[in-house]
Amino acid sequence: MDLMQLFKGFIRNYSTLMFHREDRTLKKFTERELGFFAKAGEMMGYYTFQEEKVEIKGKKRHADLVWTTYNHEIEEYSFLLHLEHENDLSVKETLEQKLSNSPNLIAINWSKPEDYPTNILSAKDKFKESEDIKRILLILQTKLSEVFLLHAIEFTRKKRDIELRECDALIKQDEAGFFYGLLKTEIDTSQWEELISL
Repeated sequence: MDLMQLFKGFIRNYSTLMFHREDRTLKKFTERELGFFAKAGEMMGYYTFQEEKVEIKGKKRHADLVWTTYNHEIEEYSFLLHLEHENDLSVKETLEQKLSNSPNLIAINWSKPEDYPTNILSAKDKFKESEDIKRILLILQTKLSEVFLLHAIEFTRKKRDIELRECDALIKQDEAGFFYGLLKTEIDTSQWEELISL
């Protein structure tokens, strides 16, 4: 599973979430963003559970979102992806305490750019914890004056090594006050620099 491609789809389709500058609550943003990832999983044929208590590898936990398959012969779910969307916990706490040992993990957190190295170390530590984990995607959000900057880091297990890919994006408002997303790789460097300096 290519988690970075999932992130790019999230950014390209951000305008479909219909957020407006008058939407004041983080809860609404969280619910709609989780809804996007739930719908994406369902469109690929997975069963999804959102904001539910689930049992993953014998441990019960509250999960923001999971993607599963179901084996009818043994009447058992297999968990393919686990996503946690946090507004106030650190990435380290999310990875260590909230994310399971599912093959694919996504953590969405608020973070300052100067904390990115610490976030990367937390993800590497999570890999060391379990060989069941194949990929981790961190989506780190920072509020600038006019835009939200998103920095995505995908960690993939390659035998004994960990391969990293990174992608930057931003969320800004159009003239009517609705939010939409832009990937750094899809606009001119000068335009990007202008947007993040506003």
